[in-house]
This record gives sequence, C-alpha cells and structure tokens, in this order.
Amino acid sequence: MQSKVIIERPVEEVLGLVVDLTNVPSTDPSVESVDKTSEGPIDAGTTFRMRQKAPPFGKVREASVRYTAVEPNRNIEFEAMVGPIAPTASLTFEQANGATRVTFRGEPNPVGSLKVISPLISRQGQRMLDRRLAGLKSSLESREGHERQEQDRQRQQQQEEVVTTASGLARRLGWGSIGVGLAVVASPGPVMKATGMGDRPKLGRLLGVRDLVLGTGMPRGHNTALWCRARGTADALNVALLIGGAATGAFRRDRAAIGAISAAGFSALSFWLARRLDQ
Repeated sequence: MQSKVIIERPVEEVLGLVVDLTNVPSTDPSVESVDKTSEGPIDAGTTFRMRQKAPPFGKVREASVRYTAVEPNRNIEFEAMVGPIAPTASLTFEQANGATRVTFRGEPNPVGSLKVISPLISRQGQRMLDRRLAGLKSSLESREGHERQEQDRQRQQQQEEVVTTASGLARRLGWGSIGVGLAVVASPGPVMKATGMGDRPKLGRLLGVRDLVLGTGMPRGHNTALWCRARGTADALNVALLIGGAATGAFRRDRAAIGAISAAGFSALSFWLARRLDQ
C-alpha cells in the first residue's frame, strides 16, 4: 500500500500533528478515540490504543499501535495489531517548495487464513489511507484547522508544563517521605511524641517503614500518579488514626491536632499531584 499527498504547510507543523495519534479523530471521523498508553514524550517505543470503525460494516474495533522509529521532521515507522492483522508502515515527510510531501507506505500482514484475502484487505487499507491523508490535508490547510491545531499545541504544551512541575514536586515529596521514614525507623520515640502518639516505638517503626516504601516509589518516575495516591491515602489514614486516638484519650489532643492538620495537608497535596500527573 502506498499513498501520497502534498500539504501546504511546513514539515514541522505537519509532522507535529501526525506524530501524536490522539489528533487522528479530528481528521478522520471513522476513528472514535485514540489514547496514548505509554508515558513520556513521543518517540520510538511510544504506544497508542485506537478505536475505529472497521470496513465494510463499520463495526468498532480496537487497534494497538507502537512506534518503532521517530526521526524528527523526516520519518515515522510503526507496527500495529488490528484483530488478526499486524500491519507495518512508514510515513516520510519531505519539503516541497514550502509545502510538505507526505508519503505513506505499508503492508497489511494478515495472519492465518486471512492471507488468502490479502488483496481485498490491501484495497480497503488503501481507501482508508487515501481518506485519512485527504482529511489531514483539509484540516491543516484550512484556517480553522490551523488555528485549532495551534490551540491544541498550546494546550498540550501547558499540560506538559503542569505534568513536569507536578513530577518535580512528587519527587521532592518522595525524598521527604524517605527522610521522615528513616528518622522514624531510627528513633521512633521523639517523632511519635511530637505528633501526640506517645511512646509507641513499634507503631512508629511500622509507619516509618511504610513511608520508606512510598517514598522510594515516588521519585522513580514510573506510575508516579499511583504512588502519589498511595501517599495521599496513607496520610489520610494518619489523620483518622490521630483523630481516633485523640477522641479516645490515647493520644495527646493538642499535639495530635497539629499532626492531623499536617497529615491532612500532605494528603491533599498528594492527591492534587496525582490529578495533575494524570493529565
């Protein structure tokens, strides 16, 4: 399969739209949704999940896509899995007198018994490619499409800035949890007394080990939002423990109140970071 189109936009703008597959629904109405399923910037190894209407009857089918190569402003290569079909393809982007020539080359690679109808699958794929590239050209060359893409780019940039800031805060919170955990495990008495929990070294060491585990997970940069939620839940449990202990007289009420307020603040911060990291 091969399809070409000339788009009256610079290469960097065209590839900027194409490389992020979450933009596909805006140029192809047969695609219902696309979700990025990997973390980090888009590059080789980035994965997406797509829901699209499959010809000829329009049944909605999920497809997974993984980039195998991304060369800025020049080339994208990927492999996919669409039911029993495992297509591989490449997109090249070339300057053409201020415009961009986009060339799509692909192989459907049906497996099993579907190999006998490979020509039919190729024709259907060719029609889909022609339609998708025509939609891309129309979207980018129209003023409205250009303005929408610029707005989307700015929104995405803002979201990336928010995520970057939240990731930095999460790392600092993680290192803080490690520091507190080490202090409590090494000397639980003073910390427990300061928070109103009294002389309970076993409970202190248990809480310290918990903080060490949570703190170790947060700075790693993998599933950070999940670790932040776990940190927030742990602090919320601290609040409940301090309030319950103060209400029954097991803990000093004045110090327990200070500890509960502090834990509630860290819990709120952790859940806020998790929401920002999910953007």
